Amino acid sequence: MTTTSYAREGPITAADTRTALTTLGSQTAPGLIKTASSDARISYLVATVASATATTTTDGGVVFVRIGGAALDKEYVVMLGCRRNQMSTAGQNSDTGYNIVIPLPIPLKVPGEYIELYAEMAGVEASDPNVLVALICE
Repeated sequence: MTTTSYAREGPITAADTRTALTTLGSQTAPGLIKTASSDARISYLVATVASATATTTTDGGVVFVRIGGAALDKEYVVMLGCRRNQMSTAGQNSDTGYNIVIPLPIPLKVPGEYIELYAEMAGVEASDPNVLVALICE
């Protein structure tokens, strides 16, 4: 069985805003994920979430990913975790990033079609977290 990985990243710049993940570091326009015709399912989601903190407030929110597009039968929502910044002075926080690996048995409805990735944060804006999501397909 062939395994393929696809990754996209981007910043969440406002709470309660659906943010398309369409970049990948210096590759600024990879766009949507075009699955291979040999991909049958998404087996794992691997995510990293980190904040660039420059605020003097205490804030936080829940970070989640929406996975959709023509390759899937519906949109899936996967919670990644929560963010919390405890600030008393700008630049001095107790916030740390995190990595997560989630097994996902999501079948592809149409292999060879596109997957759309969106990141979102519900709650109070937590200093523009950057989110990187990788999908492992088999």
